[in-house]
Parts: sequence; C-alpha cells; structure tokens
Amino acid sequence: MKLKMKLMAAAVALAASAGANAAMDNFASGNGSLAFIALDSVGSPISMMMDLDFNVDSFLPTAMSVPGTTIQWNFGANTLTVNGVLSASTQTNWSGAMSSFAGAAQAADTKWAVIGGDSSTLSVPGDLRYFTTSNTPYFTSSTVGLHTQTKAALANFSAVDSLFNANNLIQTASNGSTATGGAAYVGATDQFGTAGKWENKFVGVAWANEGELNANKFWMLDTNNGTNTTRALVTSYAGEFTYNAGVLTYSVAAVPEPSEYALMLAGLGMIGFMARRRLNNRA
Repeated sequence: MKLKMKLMAAAVALAASAGANAAMDNFASGNGSLAFIALDSVGSPISMMMDLDFNVDSFLPTAMSVPGTTIQWNFGANTLTVNGVLSASTQTNWSGAMSSFAGAAQAADTKWAVIGGDSSTLSVPGDLRYFTTSNTPYFTSSTVGLHTQTKAALANFSAVDSLFNANNLIQTASNGSTATGGAAYVGATDQFGTAGKWENKFVGVAWANEGELNANKFWMLDTNNGTNTTRALVTSYAGEFTYNAGVLTYSVAAVPEPSEYALMLAGLGMIGFMARRRLNNRA
C-alpha cells in the first residue's frame, strides 16, 4: 500500500513537472528539453525528433528512482502517462511526425536514443550536464566512453544545439518532426550520425542496438564545475528506456511489498508441505 501511495504522489509531481512547450529549450537555456531521437540511415535516410515534455531539471536521477515508476510516451496516440495518470501536457502533433517516420523507416534498421543537456554557464559557471542513453557501462576498459568525458570534451557537444534551433521544425509550434537532410537530420555530421559529436564521443553507444526492441540505460554526466581536464561524474539512472512501435517507456523495477513477501513465503511453505506429504504417502 505504501508503494502505491508513493507512486500516486510521484505521478502527480511528475505530471505537474511535464509541461507542453511551444518550442524546445536547447542546451544553452540552462535547463534543456529532454528529447527522443530516432534514425534509419539504411535506404532512404530519415530521422525523427520528439520533445518529451520534460526538462532536465525535472528528470534528474533522484526524482526518477522511485521503484515502480513508469512513464509512457505514446507518439501515435499523442498521450503521455505517468504511473497510469494521463498528463495534461498531451501533445497534438507527435502523431504526424510518427506517421511520417513509420511510413519510411524500417523497425529493424531503426536506432534510437533519449538525450538532453545543459551547457549554460549562467546559473553555475562552468557546470555542464549531459544526459544520454547508453548500453555500454561507463567503467569499461574502452579508451573512449562515458567514463572518459572531461569538461572540455563535453563542451564540444554544444554542436548538437542545431537540432534544437530554428533549422528544426520542432522549434516552431510543433513538438515532433522528421527530416531527411540538413541541420535537422539527426544523422548529420557533427550531430548524432557517423563521425558526429555524440556518436563519435561515445563510439555509438548513445544509440540502442539496431532495432526497436532493446532496453537502453540512461545516464547523467556532470562536470560539477571542475577544470577542463576533470572527468565528469557519471550517474546511472535506476530505470531503463524501451521503445516499440511508437511507444517510448521509462520504467523502474517495483519492490515487492512486505505483504507480498509474506504471501510468497506462505506459498513456498505450502508447496514444501505438499511435497513432504506426497513423500510420506509413498512410504
């Protein structure tokens, strides 16, 4: 019961923090928008970008660690739900972009990621925060990865601000758009594609593996106002993102209630009792 109450409270708080944006906030705003990006670079290239109606300050690791938390963005139905509660920030234009992307992209060739950032020096001078999906742990022995990012290296990610600017249709009244080229194309050089800022830094691990049906862990990198050579603090989120057929889900595993543990133990005890009785009957 306590867990349910916590989830209801979290749902109200998170739904309230998610607000419909007239335009996406870029990294330089100091509290950038969280965005979903998808790319099919096989055949006729096309990419998609969605404003997730959360800014980075409302999607920090602590706030997103409550067991049982489930947030679902249904791009085709234009709905956002938090722990089953429909958010008032329901979009009316996700479905148009989703329809265009789905009509051209192949699910098996689709790469996707969730990203966000804060490259502003207004509130905390020199403090840079970047948010990214990644399936490769930051503590691997790779020479390039999450754990190697320094303040100077992360500053270069500001190049992807062009995805949030006027070149992208998302910056207008639309919160979802597709592109096949130009600055709004997610696969363009110096953005997220081959030799791009993000993919080059993380060796492609910002993307989920090819294909939609893959879980993707989420991470926050924070320079914490360090020097240019200081490595960023890397924090793993408690939950994971999954994506399938136009539905993006962030979920944190639920912790069983004490009463559920008691019920499980009672069940195991009953199974043991029945097994022993059968053995005695055979004897």
